[in-house]
Amino acid sequence: MNKVKKTVLTTLSILISAWIIYAQHNASAQPHEAVQKAADQEGIQLHETAITHLEDDYAYTLYYTEDSYGFALSEKKMFGWKVVNFVEGLPITEALANNGYSFSNGIMHGIVTSFVSSVEVGNQSSNMQSVPGHSLRVWYNVNVTPEDVERIKFFDQDGGEF
Repeated sequence: MNKVKKTVLTTLSILISAWIIYAQHNASAQPHEAVQKAADQEGIQLHETAITHLEDDYAYTLYYTEDSYGFALSEKKMFGWKVVNFVEGLPITEALANNGYSFSNGIMHGIVTSFVSSVEVGNQSSNMQSVPGHSLRVWYNVNVTPEDVERIKFFDQDGGEF
């Protein structure tokens, strides 16, 4: 009976150790590192990662590919950060600027030109990030409700809504 206990305990110790090593290997110390690792696994060719919007144990990282942008939602787990979802963005083109936007997974986002000074969704000002190599900016809001989507406002340089 003593041998059975030792065998069971040894087996459990090995399994727990293997799980810990696996979890540590798949987690990252920083959200942007987790995004890079997950993008490599998904076959997404990232050109750059940008803003990380931290909220509790979640991070929203804006990333750019060759011709579009997107967001990665990461969660802080026991051993570090791990991407739990990719949210597709829009193509980086002036044709969508100042009027096109997307809403999914609680993130509302779009592209604006320098004509737009700010964007509001509901009563919340949007975060803005310049697109590398372009004269466009990505705006985004997190934790947006479907009701907020109906209340989007674009403001020009003079503060006028359009």
